[in-house]
Amino acid sequence: MINTTWTAPSLWTLSCIILVVYVLALFPIAYIFYKHKKRGLQAWIHLTIFVLLQLAGYGIIAGVGQATAPPFFAPVLASIALSPLMVGTAAVLHEWFTTTRVANVEKNQTTAQWLLNAFHLIGIFALGQILAGELLLGQGGAPAFARPLLQSGAFLLSVLFLTLCFATFGLWWHHSKGSSSSLIWSVLLVLPFLGLRYVYEVVTAWDDAPDLDQIFGSLTYRAALQVVPQTVALLILIVGAVMARNVNEDTRLGQHEPIGEPLDHAGSAEQDNKG
Repeated sequence: MINTTWTAPSLWTLSCIILVVYVLALFPIAYIFYKHKKRGLQAWIHLTIFVLLQLAGYGIIAGVGQATAPPFFAPVLASIALSPLMVGTAAVLHEWFTTTRVANVEKNQTTAQWLLNAFHLIGIFALGQILAGELLLGQGGAPAFARPLLQSGAFLLSVLFLTLCFATFGLWWHHSKGSSSSLIWSVLLVLPFLGLRYVYEVVTAWDDAPDLDQIFGSLTYRAALQVVPQTVALLILIVGAVMARNVNEDTRLGQHEPIGEPLDHAGSAEQDNKG
């Protein structure tokens, strides 16, 4: 069994704070579902799964009280949520892509949807491997393949994160004009926080130091490298989606990128935070 370095009262307090944040986050998420409709459905289904995993994991921890150690699977549930968060961010990028002029070409729409589906499947596979690896490593007499299984899942997340970064910057550079500025900027701002959380995932997969463990490691490390980055990332995506609440009604989107005209990758011709 992995040695624990957390104290039950501190973890309980942190869990209660996280519960309040994520319960409150459900209200703007419901509003986003209502306003974005089908266009944002994939993104916010995945991000809702991320929120539910946090609520389930930390809810169990808070429910057992300050004086009792939580069941092993509770922090595991909270720690495996990087995959749906990353897939949800990619789906927000896809939603933004649908507001660009190049998305009006059917072939581009099909290719983008196919790539998002592939991203989704790899994310599910990575989540399954990380979950299995964490569960096996948390038990006495873990089999030899437990850590390689965890490392395999972390490697898949590396592929997903690097792909997301290249896709985000490449598409933003070439096709930002006339698109939804709120959506693309939310993804751009999320990447550093997502990257910090991803690096922590990779480091813990290869380094078995007790303090770094995502399940029973130092509460300071877990709060700074796991809880805070992914919570900030979610809040940024929520703000961006709320600002882009009229994305389905704004007829200006995707109409101002004339072929042959230099693209303004740093700006936007759309003010989707009005109305």
